[in-house]
Order: sequence, then C-alpha cells, then structure tokens
Amino acid sequence: MQRDWIGAQISAETPKAIGFEWVQLDWNAADDRDWLRTESGLDIVTTNALLDEYTRARVFTTDAHEWVATLRAVVPRDGEDDLVSVRLVASNTRVITITRVEVPSLQRLHQRLLRRSGRNTSSAMFLVLLCDVLEDQFTEYQVELEERADTLEENIERGNHRMSAELQELRLAVSRLRRHLLPQRDAVLQLGRLAVEAPLDTRRSLRRRHASRWREIQNAFARNVEALHELEDRLHILQDTLRNHSEFQLNRTMYLLTLAATFFLPLTFIASLLGMNVPGIPAAEQGYGFWIVCGFIALVALAQWLLVRRWRLLNQ
Repeated sequence: MQRDWIGAQISAETPKAIGFEWVQLDWNAADDRDWLRTESGLDIVTTNALLDEYTRARVFTTDAHEWVATLRAVVPRDGEDDLVSVRLVASNTRVITITRVEVPSLQRLHQRLLRRSGRNTSSAMFLVLLCDVLEDQFTEYQVELEERADTLEENIERGNHRMSAELQELRLAVSRLRRHLLPQRDAVLQLGRLAVEAPLDTRRSLRRRHASRWREIQNAFARNVEALHELEDRLHILQDTLRNHSEFQLNRTMYLLTLAATFFLPLTFIASLLGMNVPGIPAAEQGYGFWIVCGFIALVALAQWLLVRRWRLLNQ
C-alpha cells in the first residue's frame, strides 16, 4: 500500500506550521480498503462513504469532529475529459484521500503544498487549496468546451450545417459537466459553512483567512455555473439553427417535388388521354399525328414554364 505523508514532511520543514498527515489511498487496492476499515480508526458510516461504489458531491461531519467530503475532479482521458470522484476525510491532524484513478488535481496540490514550505499549513488549508485546484481544472475544462462551441458557431456561420454529431457530443459533455458541477458548488458552499460553524483550525486569524478564501472559491464555482448556463443557451441556439436549416431544406425539397408534379400533371393527362386504345383519337390514322401531339405537349410545357418564371415560383 502506497501512502504519501506529505503534510508531515511539510510540517517537519516548518516548525511553526500545524502538522497533519496526508494519506493517499487507492480505491482499487484491496490492502488500502482493508486498512481503511480496520486500521484508520474511522467509524463505519465514514468508511462506507469513502468506499461507496457510486458517489455524488456531498459533505457531512462526524461525531469525532471530522469533515467527510466527496468532490469531483477533471481527469483527461484519451482526448476526452472525465469527471472522477475524490473522497476524503479530514481532521485537524490528518487528511485521508482515496481515488479510483490517478487525479492530476492531487498532483497539482502536492506541488502547491511543497511550494508552501516555510508557511503555515494545516488540514483546513489543505481543503482550501484542494477546492481551489479543483475549481481551476473545472474552469479549464469549461473554457475548452466554450472554445469548441466557438468553433461550431464559426463553421455554422460559414454555411457548414453538417455539424449535428459534433454538436450532440458537445451537448452531452456540457450535460455531464452540469450534472457534477451543481452538486460540487453546493458541496463547496457546505465546506465554507463548516469552516465557520465547525472549523478544523482553532486559530482565529487563520479561520478568518480561510473564510475569505472560501468566499472566493464559492464565487468562482458560482461563476462557473453561470458560464455553464450561458454555454447551454448558446448550444440550444446552435441546435435551433441547425434544426431550422434542416426544416428549411426539407420544406424546399418538398416544394420542388410538388412544383415538378404540378408541372408534369397536364402533360401526363394529355399523354394518357391520347394514348387510350379506343376509336376517335384525333390524328390516329395520320402519319404526322405523333408529331402534332408532341408539338402540342411542347407548347403546353413552354406555357407552364413561362408561368413559373413569371410567378417566380422557383425563387420561393
């Protein structure tokens, strides 16, 4: 079982810092799950929350004054970003995080903690920095989706209306992001409330500093949600544009087919009438009768064509 005691290392380098242990576990490793159940000292409710198969962003506290949180992180995978869970339990002396895949946000957080060498670092600050890093990656992912939407808009404005597959894929990505971003925003709001109502850090100056940091993070997530709603509106407009163009093309095709059927209807009637196998057909016994009929049909077709041009039926 691989564990990173990152917080303890930083505390050793900074005597004035509040020491905490950061234990990073792998959800897929049976040894790590057994350690969490038998050796971590956590209660059964907290353990089940950390090891649950299916999760959503949420936050709650335990009787031991520990914060339990499930958050979402953006993980790039084969050209397509995925949203995975980061589960954690934090006290004033220890933070345990457990993930199912390698999460770049935790690597970024590790680097930020190392750069804080010589400054106060606590488990409360760990959570602030973690949510800050997660928000940065959510923003990067959302900006990427907005750039894809810009490309779609440019292509549609240039007359390329065969973008239904790309638009559908982008709408699915935005829908998945919304499904996780809204609970994430609520979880961050709950963490900010806990920082005031049940703080992990007992020092008043740090608690005020953390409160201001939580407000900034909450504002950033709220801004992301607003930008996401705006992006959804843009995609709806693009979808309506493609749908209107498709309906216009379909109506145009049906109109041309109707016009063609109307154009040939008199000609077909004349040909059918004169093609009847009964006595009395005009010029049936004449050698030039066929050419007379062809000329008459040509005159009717010319008259119809002149009417179509005069009424500008092809321009509608």
